[in-house]
Amino acid sequence: MTLATDLGWLRARVRVRRRSDAPRRVLAASLAPALCLAAIGLSVRASAAATVPAALSELSRRLASNRSAANFRALQSYADGTDGANRDLALHAIGMARYDARDYPAAESAFAAISGRVAWRREYAAYYRARCIVLAEDFARALGPLERFLAEFPGSRFVPAATRLRVESFLRLRRRDEARAVLASLGGRLDAPVRLYLAGRVEHLDGNLLKAVKLYREAYYFHPFSDQAEASSSLLDSLRARMGGAYPSAPADWRLARAEALLAGRSYARASAEFARALAGGLAGGERDRAVILRGHSDYSRGSDAAAYSALAKARPGDPELEARRLYLLAALERRRRLVRPMLSSLSKLALRHGSSPWYQEALLSIGNFYYLRDDRTEYPRMFRRLVEAFPDGRHAPYAHWKLCWRAWLDRSAERWDLLAEHVRRYPGSATASAALYWLGRLRQLEGRATDASSYFHAVARSFPHYYYGGLARKRLGGSAGRPPETQLSRELAEMVPAARQLASEPRPATRNIVDVSTVLYLIGRDSDARRELERVDYRQADAHFAGLGLGRIHAGRGRHYLGVRAVKRYAFGYLRFPLEALDAEYWRYLYPLGWEDELRARAGRHRLDPYLVAGLIRQESEFDPAAKSRAGALGLMQIMPGTGRGLFRRLGIPGFSTRKLTIPDVSLRLGTFHLKQVLDQFGGQAEKALAAYNAGNSRVAQWMQFGPYRDLEEFVETIPFSETRGYVQAVLRNRAAYARIYGE
Repeated sequence: MTLATDLGWLRARVRVRRRSDAPRRVLAASLAPALCLAAIGLSVRASAAATVPAALSELSRRLASNRSAANFRALQSYADGTDGANRDLALHAIGMARYDARDYPAAESAFAAISGRVAWRREYAAYYRARCIVLAEDFARALGPLERFLAEFPGSRFVPAATRLRVESFLRLRRRDEARAVLASLGGRLDAPVRLYLAGRVEHLDGNLLKAVKLYREAYYFHPFSDQAEASSSLLDSLRARMGGAYPSAPADWRLARAEALLAGRSYARASAEFARALAGGLAGGERDRAVILRGHSDYSRGSDAAAYSALAKARPGDPELEARRLYLLAALERRRRLVRPMLSSLSKLALRHGSSPWYQEALLSIGNFYYLRDDRTEYPRMFRRLVEAFPDGRHAPYAHWKLCWRAWLDRSAERWDLLAEHVRRYPGSATASAALYWLGRLRQLEGRATDASSYFHAVARSFPHYYYGGLARKRLGGSAGRPPETQLSRELAEMVPAARQLASEPRPATRNIVDVSTVLYLIGRDSDARRELERVDYRQADAHFAGLGLGRIHAGRGRHYLGVRAVKRYAFGYLRFPLEALDAEYWRYLYPLGWEDELRARAGRHRLDPYLVAGLIRQESEFDPAAKSRAGALGLMQIMPGTGRGLFRRLGIPGFSTRKLTIPDVSLRLGTFHLKQVLDQFGGQAEKALAAYNAGNSRVAQWMQFGPYRDLEEFVETIPFSETRGYVQAVLRNRAAYARIYGE
């Protein structure tokens, strides 16, 4: 084996990074210094440590956008004419630009000239200087800087990469014992697959082929989704060819471990194939039983029903939980094939033999939904009642209990009040609690008890402000939650429903430091580094939203609104229960972006559509990702299917249809708003029905209307039997309400 490709890994990372940064160049060139500075205004303001002069910011971002000789000269001239922190930042920007251009000697020179009075700048300079030396293939000279970096910055985010560079350098110098020693002492700082892969290479190069095979296999079998798994597979293939008959067989239980990891990661086809190899490799006893059942689960999940059913019907595992899983899968397959009697037989066996198994709960849920989709008003309540009784604290209990509540509501049953009140008492923190509270308010309203109704509506609007039912409750209260009535009921409801997650009003010192470093990096054009700094913040902490705000800003600045939405959702999880004042107004705009706002408003206005309804639909469909593609093949902001798009092109007289054009924002908006207007007109302007049809098709809406009678459209929405469509309609409508509150007059 040679090391010719070892350094290629590092260079490939640089090339990939350069390609991914390309969109930034257009943006950065247009940013004026004032805009750069204004974009950094956090709700907690950046400290003095995060300030950057406007001239330095403009020159640095210009260089990051366009690495021309003139831009290098301009920033170097600035660096030569200043000192201290500003000089260091200018040199940092120059060094990173040289690094991006793969001019490693010039980049090293710039990093070496940084004085390093501030810890983070010293850390960056030391790491990138050492990295440049390695990439320039001066491995012997790189060892000293790498060792000093690891000693001085043991907590740096660069420690894993620096450790890998040190091991790579020793390997290039054929000093394999020292590479082995580094892995022994610092390997714990590396992710397991990286450590295993590097250790395998050390043994491989040292001629210890059996040890190398074992280490590569550990990376391959126990970490199948890592980059190192693929690299290890390639090296194992080469070792198999080289070793011939001396190449050892893989342990069957290792294959089983890999297959289980693939199944857990929802890579069903690969999991099925790996289970098959494990079975062929000599599994016996309980391990063989497990492989058979889990392969059946993989085949069921990927839609290979015949193979799954054949294997599962024959299996007889000795382990009770495996047998429970087998029976659940048989019931699920029988449901899919509409074999009602065998399905109920499998359920009966589960109930008789494995009544406490979670697989019995899953089967009750599946079969309950089977009858619910058929509107069998006798059988689905019976199944959901069995689930609630058998698993009162199970993960599906709130859903099943809510279906009982809703059946009682639609039947105008005398027990509906008791069931709704019981639901709030038993599951006050669930999403369905918002629905139960709202319909309790509706019931009191129908009874003429306005004060009590107001108490329930206030409870929903206060505790679930951005839920679908929070918006409906505000409407019932006249458009604003206001102050709840001072009643015993209001006080009891306030105590019963758990409070929203509490956010810190100020960041902790460690978080503030990360935000400050990220702010400076952003101002000098190092957007990717700024993002990586912010991603170091633990999203579960109460002050994590300060990092989320910065991430939203970076992504929105590049026009990648969908990444901004995902970042701020993660760093302010539970945001649907936060009042507007809990987060900075800028944060809400990243949670609910208005990308391509002028085009969106123009296209909506042309069809007299509410622009916030269009925005709410786009947020749910694609999160404003113009290149989004669904599993069904829908494309673009408004997720137009190619067949629908072709017809809309003809109808609107647009020449030259291609699927690529569906990913052009204005084209998607043009087609999507026209199509949405068509659907709305078909349903008399009723957004609830139109959205259900947009998601599931017109014919299904007609079918679902027969599940009534309904007193109003709110009852229709809650009765939609497809969870995906019901959630979709509610999400778009709650999005519309949020957009109106954030952007409206």
